[in-house]
Amino acid sequence: MDIAIKYVRTHALSTLTSIIILVIFFVQVFGNQSVTSEEDELMKKEREIIEELEKEEKWRYGQNKMAAHDETLAERLRELEEEKLKLEWQRAEEEGRRMADEERLLAKETLLRQQEVRIYI
Repeated sequence: MDIAIKYVRTHALSTLTSIIILVIFFVQVFGNQSVTSEEDELMKKEREIIEELEKEEKWRYGQNKMAAHDETLAERLRELEEEKLKLEWQRAEEEGRRMADEERLLAKETLLRQQEVRIYI
């Protein structure tokens, strides 16, 4: 048993792989001492454990994938918000220029009207 534990510790293995190695070692060492029905029950429990661990790893992978996707969406949202602020700022500048142009035109119109009135008088 110590050999299996040392092997698992010295190799960078996933949790599932480590447990599978330990279970296989346990079955090989202690399995020969049990009755066949006990072996079957033990194998059944091992399969259940392995299935649960596989489900957990798939779930973790899915969660990690979702987290990465969420980060991508959050980054895209920040980009869109920055673009929106830039467009709003540009629109406000254009509106300010347009209003200034209108004021200049109104001032010119007023000046021209005053000059016309003076000519007719």
